[in-house]
Amino acid sequence: MSDNSPKDRKASEDSPEKSEPDRSSRRSDKSVRLPYILFIVFVLAHAIFFISSGEVTTSVPEIDDIATEEVIAPFTFPVLKTESELLQERNIVKRNVPVILNYDDKISRRAIEDFDSLWNRLEDILEDRRITQVSKPESIAVLFPDLSTESAQILAESRKISQIRIEIKEVIEEIYQKGVFEWKSLEDFDSIQLFSIRRNNLEEVLPTDRVLSLENSYSKLKNLTQDRFEDYPEKGEIIFEITKNFLRPNLLVDYEITQKNRNRALENIKPFVGYVLKDQRIVDAHERIDEDIHRKLTSLAKAKSARFFIKSGLSGFLRAFIKFLLGIFLLGIFTYFVAKFFPFIWEDPAKLGVLLFAVWIPGLFAFLFRLGNIPEVMTPIAFSAVLLAILFGSEVALAGAIISTLLITLAGSNSYVLLVLLLVEGVIAGLLFGRFSSRQTSIKAVFYIVIASLISIFSLDLVHMSEWSDIALSSVAVLVGSIVGPILALALLPVFERFVGVVSNITVLEYADTNSPILQQLAIEAPGTFHHSMVVSNLAETAARAVGANPILTRVGAYYHDIGKLVHPEYFSENQQDTNPHENLNPHMSFMVLSAHVKEGVRLGKMHGLPDPVLDIIREHHGDNVMWYFYEKAKAKDSSVSEDAFKYEGPKPQSRESAIVMLADTVEASVRSRDDLDKKSMEKLISSSIDEKMAEGQFDNCELTTRDLTLIKDAFLRILQGVKHKRTPIPPRGDFGEGIISNQEDNN
Repeated sequence: MSDNSPKDRKASEDSPEKSEPDRSSRRSDKSVRLPYILFIVFVLAHAIFFISSGEVTTSVPEIDDIATEEVIAPFTFPVLKTESELLQERNIVKRNVPVILNYDDKISRRAIEDFDSLWNRLEDILEDRRITQVSKPESIAVLFPDLSTESAQILAESRKISQIRIEIKEVIEEIYQKGVFEWKSLEDFDSIQLFSIRRNNLEEVLPTDRVLSLENSYSKLKNLTQDRFEDYPEKGEIIFEITKNFLRPNLLVDYEITQKNRNRALENIKPFVGYVLKDQRIVDAHERIDEDIHRKLTSLAKAKSARFFIKSGLSGFLRAFIKFLLGIFLLGIFTYFVAKFFPFIWEDPAKLGVLLFAVWIPGLFAFLFRLGNIPEVMTPIAFSAVLLAILFGSEVALAGAIISTLLITLAGSNSYVLLVLLLVEGVIAGLLFGRFSSRQTSIKAVFYIVIASLISIFSLDLVHMSEWSDIALSSVAVLVGSIVGPILALALLPVFERFVGVVSNITVLEYADTNSPILQQLAIEAPGTFHHSMVVSNLAETAARAVGANPILTRVGAYYHDIGKLVHPEYFSENQQDTNPHENLNPHMSFMVLSAHVKEGVRLGKMHGLPDPVLDIIREHHGDNVMWYFYEKAKAKDSSVSEDAFKYEGPKPQSRESAIVMLADTVEASVRSRDDLDKKSMEKLISSSIDEKMAEGQFDNCELTTRDLTLIKDAFLRILQGVKHKRTPIPPRGDFGEGIISNQEDNN
């Protein structure tokens, strides 16, 4: 035990090895530089939002609107075609560019060769005397599967098949001479009207219906054989059935040249229909906007934008640059605020990174909305406010929402409507979720955020004299943004919690159900401990509220602080009936059994997935107290016994919540062990219990002040007076009158 004593630990800390300061110094230098590096990255990430802030914007009225002012062309600019006109013109160009088909004579020669090969085998069958006349049609059908039974029979009995051979080859050559293409090979092209057939360095342009396709070649072949062999239809049918098996496309698409021709033709399309000259009047004041004027005004707006991006003037650049410098100034104020008042965030790269990301992400949404012509009022500022409020508190959330709103407005349209709306939405979200206490609270908070945002945008649009259609559109955009923002923050909260190592009240609340398996087991197997835990939770939660600590974490930590007693519940006084097992144990063994409930509690807590802050309360709720009863009992037998042998392993409470649970646990046990306590004696007992822990130094590592301890004592006293109050005894029914007289005498 002496090796782990506080004195020994302090001595080891006071005399580190020589190399240790160097390593810690290097780590310290890195930790000091890292926040500034994150700040620089944060500033550079905001630079993109100011790229378009110097753009000259022009609002274009709709067709049939009345012009409010005269518009004179400030420079010569082209009148652009509409997208539908350009699309229509592109389609016409595509249709007029012929698809290149290359004639391949090798395919026709190969088809003739294949036919000759099969026909030679047919002649062999007819001349083979080993094959009976009855079997020959079947053998012929094997060579030509599409040949009908009648045609095969005619061939088997024919004496002049050489003439049929010549006629089939003539038909094949005639079909191939005209050329055959396959529509399936043209699936990559649309709007095809013309073919350009290239053969022997010659090129012929034909409409698509003048070129034979493989899909139509069978009907063409059918008509050809019927006309040519009108007097011999059986012969024509034989030639058709055999020839169709040798038809293949010999007009092959040249994809590369066709696409090049199309691209060249598309490049020649002019995107404009004419020019408006400098100082030419485009529209007069109070004139109706027709299609031609609307086209010119739209072209002027695009020309102004193009002049800014392509020929960016010095004034536009300076305007954007000055805005960016002001943005850096605002970001500097914000980071100073965080470093000064929230060092636990500034010194933790993960926490600082999440904070800066939360401030940056609404600006990204606003920037994308501006690019996509989506109303900026849809910007989910509530996402940042809710996330920061839950992770770091309302103060950080309010600061983050305000700085993010200012940057969005500065980089965007500088609209006071957007400024007021985002401030209202962000501030309300930060305030409401900073006081999160239940899931019902989150639903109400989202509802209040939505209502406040809708009231704000509706009022601002009315003041701005907006059209009802515009008011409806902006209201829908605000509705979407104010709902999606908080919901997205709550959905992603577990990810951010793990990243920054913070457990929020939302996560802790998941374990606040007393019907959880481990608490139900505690209620059944250790009912005294369960009741004790419930009373401690009431005491601790009330005290936490009194001193501004986290009441939710304190209450949940108190629920589970003694779950380790499930291992040996009968060894703890609150669960004992008539027997006390400690009577048969030596003091040190009793200490070992009782103190083990802390380790067992941590083990069970991890098994049931309790959050780390709750596990810390379990681990710290006894600090490094001495178990005085068994220490004194052991010392009576052996005066050399050390206090360290009867100390809990600790550590001492590291948070106010752990210290409050320790005090509530101690006070509840002390008060429960006394039956007759009036207010004065109860107050004295509570004070002595608190003073004892303070004298032992149990609060050295947490932030409880003397004033906090006074508030905690008052909170305990209020609760315990209610728990320990006496009821007026109710006499039996027959002795009612006598009982009243007796009770009055006692009161006097």
